[in-house]
Amino acid sequence: MALARRLRRQDPVAGSRALATALTSRATFHVAAEEFTEALFKQPAGWARMQT
Repeated sequence: MALARRLRRQDPVAGSRALATALTSRATFHVAAEEFTEALFKQPAGWARMQT
């Protein structure tokens, strides 16, 4: 994020594009983390047996 902001100061066109991409990627990650946290960390049925 900081790099994209500095780039925007140096080159407004390329920097704005980089900043928009960084913000979109970050927002997408946060939404996915909220929506799928339970599914990502839920242990599948029979998981304990697979570990022994």
